[in-house]
Amino acid sequence: MDKGKKYLIIGGTNKAGSTSVFEYLAEHPDVCPSFIKQANFFLDEGYNIPLDPIHKFSEEKKNYADYDKFYRAYKGQTYKLEGSPDYLYSPGTPGKVAKYVKATGHQVQFVFLLRAPKFRFKSFFQFAKQLELIPKEMELSEYMEINKRTPHNIKEPFYCILDTGHYHKFLQPYFELFGKENVHVYFFEDLKHDVKAFMKNVAQDLGLDAGFYESHNFVRHNQTRKVKNESLNNLYGNLRVWLLKQSGKSGFFLPLVRFGKKYITPMYQKMNTDVVNTEKAADIYDDFLEDVYKEEAGKLEELTGTQPPW
Repeated sequence: MDKGKKYLIIGGTNKAGSTSVFEYLAEHPDVCPSFIKQANFFLDEGYNIPLDPIHKFSEEKKNYADYDKFYRAYKGQTYKLEGSPDYLYSPGTPGKVAKYVKATGHQVQFVFLLRAPKFRFKSFFQFAKQLELIPKEMELSEYMEINKRTPHNIKEPFYCILDTGHYHKFLQPYFELFGKENVHVYFFEDLKHDVKAFMKNVAQDLGLDAGFYESHNFVRHNQTRKVKNESLNNLYGNLRVWLLKQSGKSGFFLPLVRFGKKYITPMYQKMNTDVVNTEKAADIYDDFLEDVYKEEAGKLEELTGTQPPW
C-alpha cells in the first residue's frame, strides 16, 4: 500500500447533502472515489445499517490494505474519497481512523455535512419510511414519542434522531484527534443556496482546483422520494445490493455499477418515485424542535469557529 496517500472522508448527519457532495467531488479530476459511496470500513461492529460493509477494519487482523480495495480505479489522484455519513455517530470510528493513520502514514481530511436539526428530523422521518427503516404506517407523533425516550445508540440509529441532532458532541472527538486543520464542517443550507460557491469553497479548503466547478453541471442526488410500486422498488433494491457486493469481490463488475448509477438509477427514479417536500411537513412540532436545539448553533460555532446558517 502506498505510503503517505491522502484520503478524504465525508461524514455527517442524515439528509444533509452528503451524496451530492460526494458525487461532485468524485467528478473532480484530482479525486478517486470509492466504487461504493458508503464504504463504512471504519464503522463500529454492530452498527445497524441497511447494507453491511463489504470490507471492514479489524484491529485484531490489522487489515489496513483492505481499505484500498474500495479504490480499484486509483491512478495517482490527489485524494481517495469515500462518504459514510454514519461515521459521525459511530463512537469508535475516530479512534479506528487514528490508528489507521498512525499505522500507514497516510493523511486524512474529513468533510462533515450538517443541516438545521429541525428540518433534518422531518426529512429523515420520510426518508426512513421510504427505505423501510421504520414501519411505513408509523405516524410522526408516534415516531416523535419513541425518539424522546431513545438516546443515541448504534443498535437503533433510526429511533434516536432527536438526540443525534446535537451535532457538536459527536464532532468533538474528531477535532480532538485530528485538529481543526483536518476537519471541515459545512452546512446543507449553504449547499442549497449556492451550490457552485459551496463546492468552490470546499475545493479551496482541500487544496483542489476550484476552477473545475466554475461551469460544472450540478445535479441533485438522493432526494427523499415516495415509491409508487413496491414490487418494482424491491426488485431494483435487491439487484443493486447484489451488484455492489459482487463489485467488492471483483473489479469485473465495476463497469456495470457505473453504468447502473449513470443510466439505470435515474431512469428508475423517474419511473417509480416522486420527490417529497419534507420541510413543509408537520409544523406542529416546530416550536418543540426549536426548543430542543436552541443551544446547538452556539455550541457548534464555539467548536468549529463557523456560525451555522440557522
